[in-house]
Amino acid sequence: MELTPSEKLRLFRMRRGINQTELGSILEVSQMQISRLERGEIIPDNTEQVRIEKILKENIWKVDD
Repeated sequence: MELTPSEKLRLFRMRRGINQTELGSILEVSQMQISRLERGEIIPDNTEQVRIEKILKENIWKVDD
């Protein structure tokens, strides 16, 4: 089964050993916003998606062909 972007975000963040507070600090958002992203309650805009993917060095939202 394919992981959702929210699940991928959490998985890749944890693999990098970064907690929600640390990722929030890097992105200049609150830990609560990271939590909401990981629960799928909010979806980051394209700019935020690119920043998160660069930080985690993973493809989260882009569709592979």
